[in-house]
Amino acid sequence: MQEEKGMLDLSKGQLMLYGGIGLIVAAAVAAIVCIVIFVMTGKKIQGKLEHDYGKMKD
Repeated sequence: MQEEKGMLDLSKGQLMLYGGIGLIVAAAVAAIVCIVIFVMTGKKIQGKLEHDYGKMKD
């Protein structure tokens, strides 16, 4: 009897390679989300500070 091969019949090396690529992609997406959040909250905080204390002098 022959064993049926699954759709993802990968070696350990291939699994490590593709798993690493997946982790890099996930980290890049998380970094982009964090950057967007920090930029949005930074603008909000800067607006509050300018309202409370006025604009910074050069």
